[in-house]
Amino acid sequence: MQQEIGNTKRPSSLTGIFIATLVCLFGGFVVVLLMYRNPGQVNRGFSSALPTPIPDLAAGGNPAPRFTAQSVDGRTVSLADYRGQVVIVNFWTTWCPACVDELPVLQDVHRRYAGQGVVVLAVDIGESQADVQRYLDANDLDVTVLLDSSEQIAAVYGIRSIPTTYIVDSQGETDAVHYGSASAAQLDQYIRAANGSR
Repeated sequence: MQQEIGNTKRPSSLTGIFIATLVCLFGGFVVVLLMYRNPGQVNRGFSSALPTPIPDLAAGGNPAPRFTAQSVDGRTVSLADYRGQVVIVNFWTTWCPACVDELPVLQDVHRRYAGQGVVVLAVDIGESQADVQRYLDANDLDVTVLLDSSEQIAAVYGIRSIPTTYIVDSQGETDAVHYGSASAAQLDQYIRAANGSR
């Protein structure tokens, strides 16, 4: 093959290396694009777009894993407390730029849907109560933040990248999963879908 491409082995080898490098770069670009594209949606009836330790967890109709955690203000909060409501379960950290950019959107949804059967639970992964409280105070945020200091909730949900948002319907089932930052319009669409109006 090398002899057919050129008269000497040296140019053929360089050509092969060049082609292999281009193929690797293109493949890496495609992988990154698939991992970080928005919205990365998984709606009811479809399997998860990304592999997780829990096969097809994001498929519509599967029960969302139950959890109980301490809120940043010291309350004990369980997902089961909100049965009958649509729950937006967002996984984030204060050191994640995309996460902190998304927090004002979650805050807006939290305020707009207050008293309408929609709850936002922002699950902070692996950080201390003091660090999270300091961040919330500095940014005037009052959305319900839960502490997953041991990262057990993130593990059960198969979180591979952040931010990741689960939409849980009133029956406690996963209605959709959003990978990456979500806009207010996208969250509104998810909430309408979870309420049964597409």
